[in-house]
Amino acid sequence: MGLPKPCSILDSVCFDRPDRRASSPRDIAPVPDEQWGETVAAVLTVEDPAAITLEGVRAYAAGQLARYKLPRRLKLVPAVPRNTSGKLDKVSIRSLADGED
Repeated sequence: MGLPKPCSILDSVCFDRPDRRASSPRDIAPVPDEQWGETVAAVLTVEDPAAITLEGVRAYAAGQLARYKLPRRLKLVPAVPRNTSGKLDKVSIRSLADGED
């Protein structure tokens, strides 16, 4: 079942950083975890993939979130998947975050 993680709070803490554009497509997705059932993964687009790391996201958010809420995976993608109505495609995002193609 996993631990509760309010995604909107995680999204704002992890991605509303001074070095990130607030309009950049991104999402937080739950992924399977052996210990907790589910854990947090971050999926986002970046102009320079070398500019952002999982460690950097975790370090930035560590002062504002409990440790178990910090993303344990980071997936950089050229474009965040959207459904036919233009909204973020949560199923595809979760598959990306979980490492499935």
